[in-house]
Amino acid sequence: MTTPSAISIVDMLLGLQFGASDGLERDRLTLEGVSWAAGVGGVPEISIARIEATSVMLRSGPHEIRVGRVAVQGLRCTLESAEGRLRLGVLTAERVDTTGLKLSGPLEIPSQLEPIADSLREAGAATPASDPSAGATLPDWFLGPLATVEGSIRGHIEDAQLLFDAEVTIPIRAGRIDFRDATVEHVGPDSRMGVSRMGIYVDAPNGRSYVYQFAAAPVSGVEFERRGIPLGPFVSDRGRIDLQPFAETILSAAAPRAGQGLTGQALTLLGRTSLEGEIRLGDGAVAMPGTRAQLQRRSAGDNTLRLRSPKMAASLDVEMASLALREAYANFAGLQGQCGTIAGRLHASLQASGAESRFELEIASLELLGLHIEAAPSARGASPASIA
Repeated sequence: MTTPSAISIVDMLLGLQFGASDGLERDRLTLEGVSWAAGVGGVPEISIARIEATSVMLRSGPHEIRVGRVAVQGLRCTLESAEGRLRLGVLTAERVDTTGLKLSGPLEIPSQLEPIADSLREAGAATPASDPSAGATLPDWFLGPLATVEGSIRGHIEDAQLLFDAEVTIPIRAGRIDFRDATVEHVGPDSRMGVSRMGIYVDAPNGRSYVYQFAAAPVSGVEFERRGIPLGPFVSDRGRIDLQPFAETILSAAAPRAGQGLTGQALTLLGRTSLEGEIRLGDGAVAMPGTRAQLQRRSAGDNTLRLRSPKMAASLDVEMASLALREAYANFAGLQGQCGTIAGRLHASLQASGAESRFELEIASLELLGLHIEAAPSARGASPASIA
């Protein structure tokens, strides 16, 4: 049956506005096999064999979500009573399929979603994540797939303050950037990249300049350059970065510390730099504040990122033709969720113009199997409501 009145439920969520995704097609919500019964202990339980929505648009301030189609199979939901109000108890779905999903807007969190973002940060700060496969306790930030990441990043810099254009190549092998292999080619003697206790640098004919500065040394995952003689001018080893511990250290900081980050010179160069690259993530556990999952199937070519930017300061495109996750967990807004497997194809772009940055996330397809969402123990009501 088609149930337009059910759309009003969505209108109540997060202050969203609901409408058709274009001027031609109407939004539709279709329900099949709906039943309402008192389950175990008299808990109200809703079962829907299939629910499908097509041509949907949601708005939250300047942010917009367009959905071509979303279909949910085997949906079951229980309700509980807390302080005289019904709320979600447990929601499960055998399968969720989404196609043609696009999220766009300025690069900021809508005010309606700020409580969810705050709860994600609090969840990550309050409890460590667990490795879904081994049961081991992980820190708030754990990026296991970076330990075996492979790929390369290539950049072209127009007049890189060297009087000539430059071609930069940074290989990534077995989760490591070894600056002995990084090249900066241009007319005349080539420049070299490296990492010292001050940061990541480029040694050019006109001297050394820093691209990224550290607030203090040592930094996890970094082997600093070594000189042929103490304090001598000759560098015998340019150093290397192990990406997993390095990225985890940078991300674990609540905010960049004074003196850490991209230099002004690097920001200027970004305006003249085009970039492309391919990064093949490894298998393993990922943990971020309030979330964790397992990346899988690298041998099948999944979880490969392709990067492209005609001008780094203005835009960046990231494409993942095949996302493959399993045992995904999330804790947010008083809810705990988990999903057996997640697969999809996505494309993200970031556009910057002056002080404003906008993003667009396109998900051509997304499949979730074994979805389970329930209220966190601390947020559950006193007793289930009973409908007889």
